[in-house]
Amino acid sequence: MSIETEQKADNESIVQLARVFKALGIDSTKDIKYEILTYSKPDYEENRAFYKKTNERFSALLESRRIENFVHVTGEMSAIINPEHYEVCTKYCKKEKKSFRIYSYLKRDIERTPQNIIRSDAPIWNESWRNIMSAFDLLAAGWALLRVSPSFPEIHYTQFGENLVILQGIHAHGEEKFLWFISSGDLMEILDARTLEIDKKSELISPSLFYDFASSISSGISLQTLFTISEAGKPVMKKKLKGNTLPHQDFMNVYENLKCIGFLYENADFVEITDSGKEFLTLFV
Repeated sequence: MSIETEQKADNESIVQLARVFKALGIDSTKDIKYEILTYSKPDYEENRAFYKKTNERFSALLESRRIENFVHVTGEMSAIINPEHYEVCTKYCKKEKKSFRIYSYLKRDIERTPQNIIRSDAPIWNESWRNIMSAFDLLAAGWALLRVSPSFPEIHYTQFGENLVILQGIHAHGEEKFLWFISSGDLMEILDARTLEIDKKSELISPSLFYDFASSISSGISLQTLFTISEAGKPVMKKKLKGNTLPHQDFMNVYENLKCIGFLYENADFVEITDSGKEFLTLFV
C-alpha cells in the first residue's frame, strides 16, 4: 500500500519541526531525508483528526504487510488508552503475534504500580473506565510492555514499521501539540538509537501487577462491596462494609482499587458508589 503526502506543512510547522530535530541531534531539516505525510497544529480537534487518520493508516498497513517494529515513547501512556489506537495495538498483537513497547514517565519517588499510573495520568487521559481497563487487560496479558522512567522524555514519538514515525512537537505535559506523520528511514535510525538509551534508563512494570489489579476489580469482594453500597441507595459507613470472615488487608486492597478506578467515592467515614461503579455493575446483572 502506498502512502501519499496529503498536505504541505506551513512555515510555523517547519520551524517547530526544526526544534524537534535539533533536540534529536539533527542540526538541520536538510540533514536527513524525510517526507511529511500529514501534520496537525496544536489544536484539540486537529490533533483528534490527525490521530484518527494515522490510526486508519496503521490499521490498513497491518492488513497489507508485516510490521516488525512498534514502539511508543510518551509522557502519560495515552497511546493504548485512546480506544482507536487501542484497536490498532490489539490488531498488531494478533497479526504479528508479538508484544509492543510503551515508554512512559513516572516520578522517581512513586512506587511503580498500576494504581499510581492511574493516579498520575488519568486526569490527562480523560477517558472512561472501560478504556482504562481495556488497556490494562492488554498490559496484563503481556502484549503491551510498559516501561517507566523518572525522566520526562523531551521528545515523544511512535515508531511503526521500517520508516513511519509520529513525531510530537515539544510541549508541556498534557498540552495539545504539533504532530507530524513522517516517512523517513533516516529518522527511524536516529530514533532507534534514542529508544535504546531510554530503554536502559527505564524499568518494566510487571504484567502480573496489571493482572492482579484487573482481577481485583471483578473479584467477588469487589462485586459484594459495590452491590452493598448500591442497594443501600445512600452513602454507607466504611466500617460496615467488610464481612466478618474477610481478612482486613484483602478487603482494603480491593477497596483502594475501586476508589482508584473511580467506582467508589469516599467522604470522611462514608463511601458511595459513583455513576461509573453503577455502570460497571450492569455487566453482572
